[in-house]
Amino acid sequence: MIEATLMRFGARIDGTLPCEELAYFLSNSLRRKIDAFQLARMPQEQRAGIFAEATSFRGRFFTPLTQYFGVSKGAMSIRLLELGLII
Repeated sequence: MIEATLMRFGARIDGTLPCEELAYFLSNSLRRKIDAFQLARMPQEQRAGIFAEATSFRGRFFTPLTQYFGVSKGAMSIRLLELGLII
């Protein structure tokens, strides 16, 4: 689990601080605008859900974690938070 996540995103993600680069890559992945300030202010579980469904990051394409592990977005979000991979 940790390896699959780190292979996709490169490191643990702290989404609590507004980061335009992070919002840009997630927007491209999900094909919808994600605002850096809204991302930082959203509840942790919702933010983790965005990463659980992402299909690319920094130009690298991959299977979303939800599909990779065959779980729901909610279950994947909780697990990412439990492991401290998404803050």
